[in-house]
Amino acid sequence: MTLTELLSIDLEKPHPHVRVGDVWVRFKAKDINGCRFYIPTYISWNGNSRPGWQVRIERTKGKPTKAYFSAKQSSNLDSLNQAWAFVITRLMEGNLTPRDTKRVRTSVDTGVVGVWLGTAKPGNTRTLMLRVAQSTVADKARNEVFYSVARDGTNREHFLACYKRAIAARRYYEELRQTHYRLDTPITRETHIPDRFFPDSVPVPDLLEKALRAAESKTNSKPKGE
Repeated sequence: MTLTELLSIDLEKPHPHVRVGDVWVRFKAKDINGCRFYIPTYISWNGNSRPGWQVRIERTKGKPTKAYFSAKQSSNLDSLNQAWAFVITRLMEGNLTPRDTKRVRTSVDTGVVGVWLGTAKPGNTRTLMLRVAQSTVADKARNEVFYSVARDGTNREHFLACYKRAIAARRYYEELRQTHYRLDTPITRETHIPDRFFPDSVPVPDLLEKALRAAESKTNSKPKGE
């Protein structure tokens, strides 16, 4: 897309992901003070105590690029458009570094397509998360977290309950997809899911143990000096 086309994107309407410079930017829906915005990657709402938009781009050379666009003297949409223009400019400058290979995810087979358990950082059990893949109007490749070791701990019974809920969510999602190409809102761990979608048993009963062992193995296998 050209610069003019990027700047003309209506951030109050859903939009497919776009390529800016060397990276893809997605637009995620968020309701703020009764208005829905579709917020580009690298931008986040600062909060009502200090209304405005925070920009953080970590892949620029040197220190991360940070900026703040206040909404006190302008509307939330106007300041969001200013933040978006700033992000476009920085991404099109072409001074981005390659992604940190340490962030590559590793995963353990859950036995269910669309449900995966992995670590955002190999060898770091603190980042262990169980996710359910979905496609929504605002995000064609959304992964909703149904379990996080940082939030839920390593209690096996609780993990199995989350595991069953994740499977139920994926089954429910697949049924909804038969009449809705993409969902308006994702199925989350708080969504009411009909009982008929919950499995009586899970395909990998020792999934948590396998994931913890895999992460521990990667930690112990690191060369000395790292």
